[in-house]
Amino acid sequence: RGGLRLVTPQSSEQHALESARQYDECYGLAFAQQLKNKDIPEGGSKAVNLIDVVGLSNDAKNFVVRKSVKAFTDTILDLIVETQHSRKHMVDLLGKKEVLYLGPDEQVIPEDINWIVKRAACRGYDTPNA
Repeated sequence: RGGLRLVTPQSSEQHALESARQYDECYGLAFAQQLKNKDIPEGGSKAVNLIDVVGLSNDAKNFVVRKSVKAFTDTILDLIVETQHSRKHMVDLLGKKEVLYLGPDEQVIPEDINWIVKRAACRGYDTPNA
């Protein structure tokens, strides 16, 4: 199963370092997940959100992190939920619907997961509880 990881470096230097290594980390996490869950048909993948919170207060940081989860979720839903408008722009090489799991990982809280499920249902995703 997949997971959503939120990375919030505490300095500009750390943010630059994280920015340079996030693709490799995400790829490595997904590869390890595939090996770990080799007998589970849906396999596994990861998503990493690198969020710039340098210099923000704790309240502002929390707001930006929670807002990032919502923006990421809506972006993914824009790509995978078929609508009358989007259907004509989609290229389906698999020929069947895919199920995405946005399970919790670092810094994802239960309120985020609850919002994701509600939003996915509202946007018409077939399996919002996935």
